[in-house]
Amino acid sequence: MEKNKQLEEVKKLLEERKLSQALDALQTYLYAYPQPANMDKLEAIRNDFRLMQEYWRKGFKDPQQEQLYNQLLQRAYALNTNLSLQFYLHSSPFLMTLHTSVRQNARNWSMAAIRLEMENFVTNIAMLDLEPHQLREEKRLDLYTKHQKSMSDLFTYIFTSHVWSEAIGDAFSEILLSPTIDENDQQLIVSAVMLSCMNYFDIVKFRVLTQVYRQAQDVRLRQRALIGWVCSLNDGAAKVFPEEHTFVSELLVDEQCVQELIELQLQMILCMETEADRHKIQEEILPEIMKNNQFKITPNGIEEKEEDTLEEILHPEASERRMEKLEESLQKMADMHKAGSDIYFGGFAQMKFFDFFKDMSNWFVPFYVQHPYMARWKDNHKVNKIMEKIVPDIPLCNSDKYSFVCGFEQTSRMLTDQMLDMIANGELKPVFVSGHEDQNAAFIRRSYLQDMYRFFKLFPQRNLFVSPFETQRWNMRFIPFFLSDVFRETPLEKHMVEMAATLYKHRMYQEAYDVLRKVSSDMKDMRFFLLMGDLIYYHYSDLKIDKNDTLWLKLALELYENALKLNPSSKRVKNRIARVCFDLCDYQRAMTYFEELMTAETDNIRYQLYKAICLANLHRYDEALSLLYELHFHDENDRSVIGVLANTLTEQEKYEQAEKFYLRLLEDDDVSPKDLLGYAYLLWFQGKIEASIEQLKHYRERFDTSVALELESDRDTLLRHGVSETDMRMMMSLLS
Repeated sequence: MEKNKQLEEVKKLLEERKLSQALDALQTYLYAYPQPANMDKLEAIRNDFRLMQEYWRKGFKDPQQEQLYNQLLQRAYALNTNLSLQFYLHSSPFLMTLHTSVRQNARNWSMAAIRLEMENFVTNIAMLDLEPHQLREEKRLDLYTKHQKSMSDLFTYIFTSHVWSEAIGDAFSEILLSPTIDENDQQLIVSAVMLSCMNYFDIVKFRVLTQVYRQAQDVRLRQRALIGWVCSLNDGAAKVFPEEHTFVSELLVDEQCVQELIELQLQMILCMETEADRHKIQEEILPEIMKNNQFKITPNGIEEKEEDTLEEILHPEASERRMEKLEESLQKMADMHKAGSDIYFGGFAQMKFFDFFKDMSNWFVPFYVQHPYMARWKDNHKVNKIMEKIVPDIPLCNSDKYSFVCGFEQTSRMLTDQMLDMIANGELKPVFVSGHEDQNAAFIRRSYLQDMYRFFKLFPQRNLFVSPFETQRWNMRFIPFFLSDVFRETPLEKHMVEMAATLYKHRMYQEAYDVLRKVSSDMKDMRFFLLMGDLIYYHYSDLKIDKNDTLWLKLALELYENALKLNPSSKRVKNRIARVCFDLCDYQRAMTYFEELMTAETDNIRYQLYKAICLANLHRYDEALSLLYELHFHDENDRSVIGVLANTLTEQEKYEQAEKFYLRLLEDDDVSPKDLLGYAYLLWFQGKIEASIEQLKHYRERFDTSVALELESDRDTLLRHGVSETDMRMMMSLLS
């Protein structure tokens, strides 16, 4: 999406409420790109601003000063938005064609004409029942064909429209809430308003979306409006239009709105995992289904494979195993679907090349069997029956239902009449048919998000649009809408920690961290401190935080300590504190916590092992070895215990005993880097230089790491065992 740098700078100045500088920058732009009408608008704003300045300069106190200043900011913002939209449209032949094509025809685009045309369509459809039967269907097709073209043009007209006046906004609100307008038309209009507002924020369009969400009776329209205003949220614009915060705050008084926002955020997170789900299905599940299915496609239709009689005799259990594997694979997909995964994206992504999807509005149009594209089957009663009775109940998003319909013409040629009858009669149904699930608000919301996901990922001109799912373009990443400033000091704030935990679960660590940073002080409970500590301790490398020295560890420790104050008996928190203290080399304190945990969990070997390591690092080798030998006695094959034993014996300079344990570790191919390096050091300490060199070379090649860095890191240990600085330099020279 190409943007003008000068106009983007103006927008930034306006969001910083620097009106004077913004007006100067706008004037510079209009000098470079003369537009008399827009220059007149700019001059009108400048004149009003000069009057305001003169009034203030004379020392008058105007109680309306802030309000007037904000109005000037908003007028300048609207002008800049319109100029930006003009640049945006002219930057793409595709967009410019859309813009001009609908405005060059003879259609009356007044709000009264738009509403009248939409109402007349509903009336004309209702009047069809009075027509003779032989003419009814022909007239019905003609009405729907003309209306589909009309709505497609309206969709384009709205998407490419400038900033709306309050009057236009009121008129569209009335259309969207009117019972005399077709519900499918209302849903399509909401999508157009959303696309327009997402690309270039318009407070009137935003207000219309929130108003429809609050007042609409139809659940499908209401959910589209919800997603529309959420995807249009703009923190920068909110600094110019405080009404944005007001509109949202009014909605959040309703607890149902809060719950729907929580569900919506989770559904958007699941959308971001669509590609991973697609890979899992294509690489793991589908191969099993294809391998174990019992059907084949032939020129005469789909036929069941003949069973191999000899195979059935020799291996009677094979057929049952195939069926079990097939059922397992299908169940995996069913479970993913139930959990909210978009399991159909991969399959239907290949079916968006039909002419149907060349019309941008068709990516957002609700599925209805009277769509003119369906007319191709009007003479095939069996296929017609399938389209009308089966497709509406399939748990697909609207876009995929149309894909299914587009592809069915080709597929139906390979189906026998018997199979067509079975499908039409409901005896053979597509997998995962869910009955009336489409009446559920959560399903409707998920379905519409999937429609949007397909558009923003598959539409040929998708790069021209701001996408709520974008993670790559313009160095952007997925931004949870929970981060929006408009949700501060609202009932949604108390759910911030819960949402951060969800993001953490889905491995969106930076996003979870950013959400937690928005949590106000009075909302910071034990869960907050624990989760923030886990993010910093376990995933600090994924976060944009200061990683110098051990500051991040100290910060994690402070967070865990705050969590422990709120829940002093939490074993989970004590475990975290013990681990962080261990990493900070505060072995005495770490051991104290490990001992507390051992008291609570006497059979936990890990805690005992950590205590032994702490003892060794405190040079209390005899105590450490006593505990380690006891652990080794209970499980002689525990490689972790053997490794710590070998290292502790080395530290105590019991080299021969240590070597026996190291050799046991080296018997297995999965020896750890730490143990292999420890054995190389042991050989060095024993004066077996050649053998040590060979082990260090092996270590370097096997784990592709720098020996020089390891020697520098372990300098104190080496010096403690009699290895001099010169010895280290000699070793490095022989390894180079």
